[in-house]
Amino acid sequence: SAPLFLQTLLPGFNAIEVAQTVSIFCVLALFIPVKIFNGMCSIPFRADRIYTVHERTGIVSKLILIAMLLIFRDNYGILVLVAGTVIGIIIRLLYVLYLLNKHHYQYRFIVKNSSFSVRWIFSKLYIPFLQTIGLQINRWIMLAAFTLLSPGLLAIYQYVLQIYNNYYSIVTRSLGTIFLTEVSDKENRYNSNTMLSYLTKGSLISFFSFTVAVCVGKEILQLIWQSSKFGYDDILLAYYLLTFFFFTMFLSTTQNLYLRSSIARGNITRQFLGDLVLLLISSIILYLTSEELGLLAILISGLFRAISQSLYAAYINYVDNREHFVIYEGMHVVKALLQSFLVILLILAVFNYAGLGGEMSKVFAFIAMCVKGLLAVGVFLIINRYLKVYNIGRVLSQ
Repeated sequence: SAPLFLQTLLPGFNAIEVAQTVSIFCVLALFIPVKIFNGMCSIPFRADRIYTVHERTGIVSKLILIAMLLIFRDNYGILVLVAGTVIGIIIRLLYVLYLLNKHHYQYRFIVKNSSFSVRWIFSKLYIPFLQTIGLQINRWIMLAAFTLLSPGLLAIYQYVLQIYNNYYSIVTRSLGTIFLTEVSDKENRYNSNTMLSYLTKGSLISFFSFTVAVCVGKEILQLIWQSSKFGYDDILLAYYLLTFFFFTMFLSTTQNLYLRSSIARGNITRQFLGDLVLLLISSIILYLTSEELGLLAILISGLFRAISQSLYAAYINYVDNREHFVIYEGMHVVKALLQSFLVILLILAVFNYAGLGGEMSKVFAFIAMCVKGLLAVGVFLIINRYLKVYNIGRVLSQ
C-alpha cells in the first residue's frame, strides 16, 4: 500500500521522488518494533529516576548523524539520514539492554494477562491511541502542505527543524522528564513552589537559547551548510527560520510543563484532545496558505500553534487547580524579553559595525562564532545582574 498511499500524500512530488520515498519508508518501517520496545522500556527507567536513556543515546546518535552528514552527504544524499536514523535506533536498543541488565530488571513478554480485561486496557489506551492517530494525520497534512512549497524552501525548513528539534529534545524535554517525575509524587502534584521553580528554569533556558541562537546562529549555519550548492542567501533564510523556532521555544517549554503537570494529576483527556485539535488547525492553516504565502505561511501557522497550545495548557491547568495555580508575572516576561533584545542588539551592532555581520569564510565564521558566543554569554550575565531577571545560582541549584 505504500506506493499508492505516498503518492496521494505527496502531491508535489514526481514519480521518481515518490518511488525513492517508498523505498526509504519501507526500510524505516522495519525498525518500528524496535522503536516501540525502546519507548516502552524507558517508562520504568523514568519511574526509577534513571534519566540517561534519552540524553546519552540522543547526544551520541545525533553526533554520529552530524558526522555522517558532514562526511558522506555529497555522495549518498538522503541515504545518510536513513542510515543515521537506523544507527540511532540500534544504539538506543543496545543501551536499553545494557541498563536492563545493570539494574537487574526482570521482564517477560505476556500475550494475555488474566488480571486485566481487554476492555480495561482499551479504556486506558484510547486517549493515547486517538492522539497517535491525530498526530499521524497532522503529519500527513503538513507533508502535503510542504510539497506545495518550493523544493529549496522545503529542504531548508527540514534542515533547520532538525537542528532545533535535536536541541529542544535533549535540553528542554530532559527538563520536562525530570519535572514529571518530581510532580508525580503526591506531595508535589499541587505544589506551587515546584511548578514556579520549573517555570523559571524553562524561562531561563528558553530566553538564553534564543539569545545565543540569534547571536551565533548565522555563523553555525555557515560552518555546517555553506557550499557551492547552499549559498549565503540560503543561509540567511535558514537563519530566519532558526531564530523563529527559538523565539517560540519559551511558549513551547511553558506548554510542555503545564501538560506534564496535568499528566501527573491524571487529567489528560481534555489536555490531549484540545492540544490535538489546535495542532490540526495550525496544520490546516499551513496547508491552505503555503502555496500563496510560502515562508510567511510557516511563520503564521507556527506562531498560532505555539501561542494557542501554551494558553490552552495553562487554562486546563488553571481549571484543575485554581487555588494553587501559578504563572509567570507579566514583569518577568517583559524583563526577560528586554534582557535578550539588549544582548542581541549590542552584540549584532558591534559586529556589524566591525564589518563582520555578512558572508565570510568558514575559518572566520568559526572565530566569529566563538567570540560572539562568549560575549553574548558574558553580556547576558551582566545585564541579568542589573535587571535581576533570574537568580541563576538559585535556579540551577533547586
